Amino acid sequence: MNINMKMTMAFLDSKGVGYEANEEKNLIRIKSATKNMDPGIEVLVIFDEGETIGLRTFGYVNFPEEKTELMYKICSEVNKDYRWAKFYVDEEYHMVTLADDAVVEPDTCGEEVFRLVGNLVIIGGDAYPHFMKGLWG
Repeated sequence: MNINMKMTMAFLDSKGVGYEANEEKNLIRIKSATKNMDPGIEVLVIFDEGETIGLRTFGYVNFPEEKTELMYKICSEVNKDYRWAKFYVDEEYHMVTLADDAVVEPDTCGEEVFRLVGNLVIIGGDAYPHFMKGLWG
């Protein structure tokens, strides 16, 4: 198991944070409640072989194909407004993904991952109404 994944799991356990770990794929799945989104948001923490990680919320917003151009526009607008996260359109699956990438160290990765996941959860909840307005407004 990746050392950063192991240290992150120990930190999350110490904080009482629930998660699902897939040691074979070097990832942790964290589900969290957030404002404006019911039932909440799911963040995958993907541990690379070195010191880098990727955080992804796939299917953050699903949309019909005819809304693709609008979703690009909304992603551009929210990317301008929020730090610590990026939004991008996946045209193949007609969805917006919320993402972040980071370099972490084994001694501090648990706290760093905890903070980064928290950032994505907050930003995801804050930005969600912009996408819903585009879809339904």
